Amino acid sequence: MSHILALDVGTSSVRAAVYDTGANVLPETVVKIDRTVNFTDDGGAELDAETAFQQVCEAINQVFEKFDG
Repeated sequence: MSHILALDVGTSSVRAAVYDTGANVLPETVVKIDRTVNFTDDGGAELDAETAFQQVCEAINQVFEKFDG
């Protein structure tokens, strides 16, 4: 059976999970990694690019550790 790895790379967190071909999430594979946003004095919001990339990689790794398919 085929599966889909879904990633949600947002401002407050990185989330990942595996779905089946019927668009049903496999709940045991859900991962959420919270992020810290740095706000600038002028109202901007910044994320460190290297940290953001590492969080995406970590979310994928955690999903694969949980996935039994």
